[in-house]
Amino acid sequence: MAEGAAIMANVDYKISLVSGIYEVLVNRAGGEIMQKNLELLGPITYTEEETAFGKAIQKATGKPEVGMDSKIEAFTGNGKESLVEAQPM
Repeated sequence: MAEGAAIMANVDYKISLVSGIYEVLVNRAGGEIMQKNLELLGPITYTEEETAFGKAIQKATGKPEVGMDSKIEAFTGNGKESLVEAQPM
């Protein structure tokens, strides 16, 4: 897009990649409160239609068709809970 705009405006352009990598800052107090609420509510239950839809997405993206994991995992507070992939039920 930048190239096309530069050609139309008869100017030169330069693309620079600006990025950064930062450590994950874990909100442990918020995580503990969220964990207590999850445990209070209990695991989510999915209808057959929702499970079929999830499996269809997994199939379309080349993932194993394992459905959706509704198990509530223990909170460790290390910020890695969101990096764990769902395992077959």
